[in-house]
Amino acid sequence: MRIPLLISILLISLDSLLGQSGRPIGALLNPVDAFSTEFVWKDVMKHCLPSRDSAKYDGFMTFDLSQEEYEWDSGPVIPDSLINDSTGYPLYLPITIDSTEIGVHTVLLVDIPDWFNDRHEPEEWLLSAQGTGLLRLKYLSVGCAGERSDIVTPVTDQPVCINLEVNTRDSMALILEIRESDPDDPVRDIRLMHPSYRSSEADDLLPDFVDYHREKHRVFSFTHWQRTICSDLIEWEDRNTPDYFTQASFRGVSYEYMADVLNSYSPSREKAIWLNVPHQASDDYIIQMSDFFHSRLDSHVNVYLEYGHELWSDRWDESACGDSLSSPYWYSYMMGVGDSAVDRRIDWIARRSHDVFRIWQDQWADTNRLFKVLSTDVTDTSFTWALVNKFEEIRDDDVDFE
Repeated sequence: MRIPLLISILLISLDSLLGQSGRPIGALLNPVDAFSTEFVWKDVMKHCLPSRDSAKYDGFMTFDLSQEEYEWDSGPVIPDSLINDSTGYPLYLPITIDSTEIGVHTVLLVDIPDWFNDRHEPEEWLLSAQGTGLLRLKYLSVGCAGERSDIVTPVTDQPVCINLEVNTRDSMALILEIRESDPDDPVRDIRLMHPSYRSSEADDLLPDFVDYHREKHRVFSFTHWQRTICSDLIEWEDRNTPDYFTQASFRGVSYEYMADVLNSYSPSREKAIWLNVPHQASDDYIIQMSDFFHSRLDSHVNVYLEYGHELWSDRWDESACGDSLSSPYWYSYMMGVGDSAVDRRIDWIARRSHDVFRIWQDQWADTNRLFKVLSTDVTDTSFTWALVNKFEEIRDDDVDFE
């Protein structure tokens, strides 16, 4: 029997590659964070850096209000009971922890890329927020750099004009502190936008981002945006949403924004989205994810669907992913099958990929826009054919795989 196989290939666009800068190929988008030079939204607050605590807490970082100088990711974690679950903003500040008054901060911006400065006048940026409280913008040296003046401002009804002095040459990071927040009217919805977008919605995609990919790329891989490697996502309610204060969360960028990128192009552009189902996702998560993109994506957008990402790779061992391998969903098909860890992994990848394909196929039966991807290591033919054969062995007749 001839076995059709679609193998996952890393698609990268390099403008200088063989001089083919206009060739329409795929793009593996950069991770979203404060260090990236790829602005995605008009509001750069969406790129701000949450805590990088080993426990994968993705809220604001904390600091001792009595200290002028501090390490930017060294404070205690704020209890969940004092955090707005949907937005990530504290319910009030300061908070007293171990007899210390605590404020919160985030790395807002490290660099205004040259391409952005080339297209926009160096005007003052607009800082806005809702609520009652006190903010401070602080320049933090991450190398050898000159001094900059801090900006302290109460939250008001009108945006505050900020002259940003952040660039790679100075190796300066812009830190946003929330020093006070009224419990009756907490600080929230902080935005930092270039003045050319003052009348725009903060959720809008940056036109420069959209225009750059319009002609160059047809397939958009969101593997990095989803933080696929070692993902902790299990249930649908665990995912990130557009209301959260940052999209640089370890939970990934919200699916709403991924769909917005593809929907921003006209049907004539023949665009496609490459999605990764989190490796620990429950059946309900998979169903909800399928239903979301089926209803959210415009009808002209195709979908490439991969379960996990490079699950055959050594990067998925326990030393790299820690607790993300401990879920019963991860082990449900791996234990007691075959004589080796490789056999168990092959069996598990094939069976869970089959589950994902069946669920999505049932919900996408009215369209021919879904393409299923069984990912493998093309340099390891033994593993590849073992995986393909296992998949065909357990595949139901009603699961198409072309």
